[in-house]
Amino acid sequence: MARYGLTRRAQLDQRLDAIGETLHPDPQGGEYADVALVQHLDDLHRWLSQGKSLADYTAMGKVRIISHGEEAITGGAIDVTPVADLSSEPENPLTPVVLTLSQALAGQSSTPSPLQVWRELEEACQCSWILSTSQVRALTGMAPHGDIYEYGAFRFKRNGKIGREAGWEVWKIA
Repeated sequence: MARYGLTRRAQLDQRLDAIGETLHPDPQGGEYADVALVQHLDDLHRWLSQGKSLADYTAMGKVRIISHGEEAITGGAIDVTPVADLSSEPENPLTPVVLTLSQALAGQSSTPSPLQVWRELEEACQCSWILSTSQVRALTGMAPHGDIYEYGAFRFKRNGKIGREAGWEVWKIA
């Protein structure tokens, strides 16, 4: 909630409803947001920061890519129409969100693979990188605390500072 300047849980719940997501339960009885959910919330926050309304927001998870034959390959863009509107073609062809062809062909989407977090943590471990608290939070969806913090198969050990934040060394748990 602090990340988005929210003061009430109801505000967070409204945003979660807008993107069609919920917080994940953790074993201690609390809730957390994984990396993909934080990215969706960040996207929505940018939308709202531009003065746009929550009611006008369409989460990328609620769209379907529609290609138009060769034009999609040679034209450099693919139309994306909200799922709710799939029963009819849009009245204005400029209305749908447009993704570049290179993004679509590269398989990029607004929802990264859940395994991407593990790959990035593995790389940080292998390269002996020290990550800041905000970097660990962006990857795991949770801020590390204490001197040693565990997330899945990885252990983070507090190691110095990076700017104003704590630095965290990444270890893979054998």
